[in-house]
Amino acid sequence: MRLSAIFLASAAALSLAACDASTTPYIAGVGTTTTGSSGLTITPSTATVRVGATVQLSVSGGTAQASSVEWSSSQSTVAAISPSGLVTGIAAGTASIVGRLATDTTVSGSATITVTP
Repeated sequence: MRLSAIFLASAAALSLAACDASTTPYIAGVGTTTTGSSGLTITPSTATVRVGATVQLSVSGGTAQASSVEWSSSQSTVAAISPSGLVTGIAAGTASIVGRLATDTTVSGSATITVTP
């Protein structure tokens, strides 16, 4: 019985992952990501954008102000991030965007951005 429930949950997750969002230039992510008990919360924590489209990330927690956060992209050729947290889709793929406090780089949060053609 338990194995059947696990199988059904896995099948549902795979079905959702196969959905095509190609008709929407930007799909907002759901939820937030926090790193550590004193980490930053990045909203949205996941998002999908088309090439050339943008999504604004916001940050809270860890005494963060937008001007005190340093942003970086794991794949700057896929998703570029501005100093204000504006992500621009550059090429198809996935990138992790990390925001760190400028005054304490051990306090951070991240978001996953998927760029579609």
